[in-house]
Amino acid sequence: MGTLSAFPGKCPPSRSHSRGGTRLPTHDVDVAAVARVARRVELRDIRLLEINASGAPRSQGVLQPLVFHECEGKLQTPAVIEVVCRYRFTATQGKTEAVAATFTYMILYDLTGAEPIPEHDLKEFAFANGTYHSWPFARQLLSDVTSRLGYLPYSLPVFKFIQQPRPEPPKDIIKTPSQPPGSPEPSRGET
Repeated sequence: MGTLSAFPGKCPPSRSHSRGGTRLPTHDVDVAAVARVARRVELRDIRLLEINASGAPRSQGVLQPLVFHECEGKLQTPAVIEVVCRYRFTATQGKTEAVAATFTYMILYDLTGAEPIPEHDLKEFAFANGTYHSWPFARQLLSDVTSRLGYLPYSLPVFKFIQQPRPEPPKDIIKTPSQPPGSPEPSRGET
């Protein structure tokens, strides 16, 4: 499975899909790992750290947008998780790039509890919650930028997560209900 990302190697496994005319990557998410961290945090702050946008003179035609993003997390202190989400938006008209924007948000979470967070859980949490909390800000920013560049305001579609399937336990570990103590074993042909 390939990774579609403007920031190669950073995002969980992804595939591309189209929603509302926008090509978006879809991402597999380990919701159990996300939940193990999410139950221990409270959102503290969201900040726009960086923005860069440019546009070509408006021409005729519909914008064909493409959005990529990545989110990375780290422990800023033992009690604070810092998640940085980087976005890259491009929109073309025909074969011409009409709009390009890159921007970065930082999201801070207060963390409770002393037990360490496994790296895998932090990575999954950073992507899922970083996306969940920064996506509405990205939507507003892209609407404003496209409008100010002379295009119709662009509305970023809803981001959908795909839950990773849980692995099946090995067949030899699956236990069947046992007979109550003292009951006879069923004979052949009985159920």
